[in-house]
Amino acid sequence: NTAIAQVTMSEPLLGITKGVVSTSSNSPPAFFEQGGNQSFVSPPLPAGVSFTPPGQPGAAFTGKITSGGLATTPIDATLSNVVGNDLVKFSIIVENTGSGPNGAFDVVVKDTLPAGFQIPTGSPGLNLQVTDGTGTALAYTGTPTDLFGTGIQLVDPGATTGSLSAGNPSSGTNTSGTNIAVITYDLQLTPNVVPL
Repeated sequence: NTAIAQVTMSEPLLGITKGVVSTSSNSPPAFFEQGGNQSFVSPPLPAGVSFTPPGQPGAAFTGKITSGGLATTPIDATLSNVVGNDLVKFSIIVENTGSGPNGAFDVVVKDTLPAGFQIPTGSPGLNLQVTDGTGTALAYTGTPTDLFGTGIQLVDPGATTGSLSAGNPSSGTNTSGTNIAVITYDLQLTPNVVPL
């Protein structure tokens, strides 16, 4: 008899967003915009998540970043009304919403140094941190400044690592935060930058 055989693809599916999450600006105040229609004194973030100010070593954020939280409030705010020498913390979110049981492999992330910004010369400099959504460090190859060149590559999942685990296991949407890579870094506005 002729019959249809159901085939379900099991593969990673990565999405990426980038946003400003904190700034050192005090005067004038910094404003964050989402969608270009509304300004915020602080960036809109998923419930229970907060990012540390730029220029501080240690954990980049507190709370847990999950697919559910990002579906409600993506981390993609833009920034205005800052001045030269202000520090700004950026966050790149790489989310695996696929169903591959072994997670995502060979993930390389590159960015472009925005015009008007420079890598801070003071400690802790670029302050690049790569974690999953729980704040657990993810191993990567390359140097921090490679992010703006050839890119950094996340170490593939293995027996002791869980880099970008499956986003949608058979039990439903991943709520652990292990299917998310959070890449944060600090930049400084060049001295000649002024509002508007």
